[in-house]
Amino acid sequence: MRTLRRKATALMLLAAVAAAALGALAAGPEPGVPPRPFLPDYFFGTVLLQGAAPPAGILLVACIDDCDTVFASSPVRLNAAGAFSGLTVGPRSEELIGRTIRFYLVNEYGRIPAAQTAEFAGALELQRVSLTFHQPLPRLGSAPTPPVVGDWVVPTVPKVALGLGAAMALLGAVLLAAAQRREFWWGRPPAAARIVSERASGSPTEGGPAASSRAIAE
Repeated sequence: MRTLRRKATALMLLAAVAAAALGALAAGPEPGVPPRPFLPDYFFGTVLLQGAAPPAGILLVACIDDCDTVFASSPVRLNAAGAFSGLTVGPRSEELIGRTIRFYLVNEYGRIPAAQTAEFAGALELQRVSLTFHQPLPRLGSAPTPPVVGDWVVPTVPKVALGLGAAMALLGAVLLAAAQRREFWWGRPPAAARIVSERASGSPTEGGPAASSRAIAE
């Protein structure tokens, strides 16, 4: 009986090991298929800004989701014909595979988005794109682009508004106090002017010469 029990236990252990091995093979990659590499994507192509080639030297960048918090590529410079090459999109996180790539023209006053987008493959793909930009380039004094959800500007706006409001309230209080003080002193005639006015009207100054002297001293 003991021998039969030992054999049954050994068979059960072998069956458990075989099941675990089969499960690992089923969950792993298919035989003969190497794991998918995680590599940058590269872009080249042309740019049209409101139907014409943009000024030479303008910079082009590519971003995934958000330029400030997720990923922004190194900028590439456009040539005189609006062509570019070597735009590299290579984030460090594989979780960004399949996310949307957006393209932006950038100058010292801001950035504008292209009408076209791409998908990040992460598989060393070389893609040709023709990008069109319908908005004008930002310039000094132009209206800023409204912030969108996910932009770093959004959580900053309430803080900036509160700070500006407090500063304006403090400045208003100081100016009001200064105006009231100025009105008080300017609205009160000097003592010498009062004496001259009283003498001109023929009414003697109360207290005589001594009072006049005190008033002038005041």
